[in-house]
Amino acid sequence: MSDRAFYIFAAVLIMVLTGILGVLGYMFLRTPLAGNRDAAAAQPQCQAFTETNKTVCGIFLSYWTEHGGVQRQGLPISNAFPEVSEIDGKRYTVQYFERAVFEHHPENQPPFDLLISLLGTIQYNPKYPNGVEALDSLPAGMKPEGGSVFPQTGKGVRGIFLDYWLNNGGTLQYGYPISEAFIERSQIDGVERIVQYFERSVFEYHPENQPPYDVQVALLGRFRFERKYPNGEPGLATPTLAPGSRTDKAQVPGSGTLTVVPAP
Repeated sequence: MSDRAFYIFAAVLIMVLTGILGVLGYMFLRTPLAGNRDAAAAQPQCQAFTETNKTVCGIFLSYWTEHGGVQRQGLPISNAFPEVSEIDGKRYTVQYFERAVFEHHPENQPPFDLLISLLGTIQYNPKYPNGVEALDSLPAGMKPEGGSVFPQTGKGVRGIFLDYWLNNGGTLQYGYPISEAFIERSQIDGVERIVQYFERSVFEYHPENQPPYDVQVALLGRFRFERKYPNGEPGLATPTLAPGSRTDKAQVPGSGTLTVVPAP
């Protein structure tokens, strides 16, 4: 190889090596260190809701996103805070939504480490200590031909109420029925509607709406929060146990959970 060819070859080689080193350096600077990646992964994912000025994070946000969001759970109306359960007297981290209250149960394995509070039970027992007068029949619009009786409580669910229960979370989201269908006057607009209470929620029949919005879940989270915390969320609440409350640990480990309701 002549001296001229050697110098040309050496110059090209140096340019190639310089380019490779430059690319590697750029990639190194763009790639976070392993420790930084681990630290970032450890940070809980959060979402701020401008509608209510509240933030939902971590397991609460995951459940909210994966289980119906606004339509089934409603918007957050508090941040997360510690509260003593009215069901079992234990302290849990909770967060109130319009249609539900989320409870974190770290003692349980997923998916039972997040439970919905037993708001249906908490409201039903003091409001109807002697039970309710069940309807003899349901309107045709509720498609009452199909139904099921739940041996856990001895109550039956029929038609579109049963369809909604089956298709939107069942026991984990709503619990078992604790009443038959009956007429109740709404706390929102004063209209009498067909409703049915479940351990974690109340279903309302809205014949003025087209399916699937003819079944809505009551705003029990909002009702409960406004009654219990008129001055806003506390640091720690210590309520007494609700009369007649219970937890069905055979089906859902840990304390029960809440239910929430429909957006008009």
